[in-house]
Amino acid sequence: MSMIVFVPIVLGIGLLIGGSVADNQTAASIGGWVLSAGIPVTMFVLVVVGLVLMMTGKVDLSDDKKTTSSDAINNVDGENPAADDDDEWEDINDDDDEWEDIGDGDDRVKDVVGGESQARDVGVGEDSISGGEREKEYKRLADINTSRGYNSKIKEAEYIAQHTSNAYKNSSAKQKVFGWMFFGFLITDFFMIMVFAFLGILVGAIVCFCLFGGTILLAILITVIMQKISMSWGSRKRKNREMLDGVVKLCTVSSTSSTGSRTVRVNKVVYKVTITENENEYTAYTEDYYETGDKIKFCKIGKRLASIMDEDKLEQLDELEDDYEPLD
Repeated sequence: MSMIVFVPIVLGIGLLIGGSVADNQTAASIGGWVLSAGIPVTMFVLVVVGLVLMMTGKVDLSDDKKTTSSDAINNVDGENPAADDDDEWEDINDDDDEWEDIGDGDDRVKDVVGGESQARDVGVGEDSISGGEREKEYKRLADINTSRGYNSKIKEAEYIAQHTSNAYKNSSAKQKVFGWMFFGFLITDFFMIMVFAFLGILVGAIVCFCLFGGTILLAILITVIMQKISMSWGSRKRKNREMLDGVVKLCTVSSTSSTGSRTVRVNKVVYKVTITENENEYTAYTEDYYETGDKIKFCKIGKRLASIMDEDKLEQLDELEDDYEPLD
């Protein structure tokens, strides 16, 4: 799709040259407009189409498809073209100590998934599991954090795209409508920034830029606040919590934090968990990944927000409350 950008480039240059040779000012003027306005508009449309295809899951980034394609390539004449790419890394000398803090083998996986308990789920230690959504999730993160250079950035983008597509597919009709309205507002506002800037209307461009940036910052702020409330609420005393039994309906990425410019390293992932309890649905945030169908205990926070409580944390809180003696 990116090759479409060359259409306005070639067309604009052709009109400019043709108009100059034929002394046709109209054609030359049109060529200038195509180059100055056609290229950014084309790039904008490509980005929008790409985002829409990614969100709706039209772009298949699944590991199964890539594995099948890789196997097909490897079976041709018994050669593996990708092996040459791996050999290229042997000739690269890092000028900094980027890899000293990453570690090898099991330590990398532990850094990816946040500690011993989650690391065991991807095969570290004796309590590893076989198959399942949880193992695939943590292996994707481990794959990002054990890759180098541009390859790590590609894998991170694919990881986000997969979760975005999964969240869209499992959203209700109401959620999809509000999501498209929010997306449409941001895209339209960004497009108007370019229009006002092209026409030289600086006031309009500044206003649209403030609306665009302010909306994104507000959305991030609201998400961060909801995450903090959900993840800290469970540490309160039992008298302030109404414990309920629920089933995980969906678990997707809410936010990630990463470091590195040339090589990306994912340090933290916060998941958005949709929980069903009878006919009600609640949303909780956690750093642990849950599979669809997992039975969990949670406490409500208002009408829709919730906080997930694991069994170990509940036992610790119960022990603390039993040992607590109020002062007379």
